[in-house]
Amino acid sequence: MNNDKTKSIVGYIVFICALIFLFQKENSRDVKFHCAQSIVIFIGYIIISLILGVVSAITGIGLFSSLAYVAYIIFIILGIVRAYNGENPELPGIGNIAKSIFGKQIEG
Repeated sequence: MNNDKTKSIVGYIVFICALIFLFQKENSRDVKFHCAQSIVIFIGYIIISLILGVVSAITGIGLFSSLAYVAYIIFIILGIVRAYNGENPELPGIGNIAKSIFGKQIEG
């Protein structure tokens, strides 16, 4: 496995590494793109979990938070598989959000 693949995969697993790799100038566009998506997925998961936690507390149904976690894991696995296979890093929906937030870092 090459260094770019390793960095991309680690970026999906460890949030802090994704931040570091995104802002390092020597990393490739694909590594930065994977890391930007990882950050978007993680922050999205935190926000959705907080909202669903409130909904669960009000309704008494705890299933909502579990569904958010399952979606988070699925997106992380999809990203890791794309990184490992060297495919186009852009995940549907997530890629556009990552480009709009981190466009300068990805292209820089």
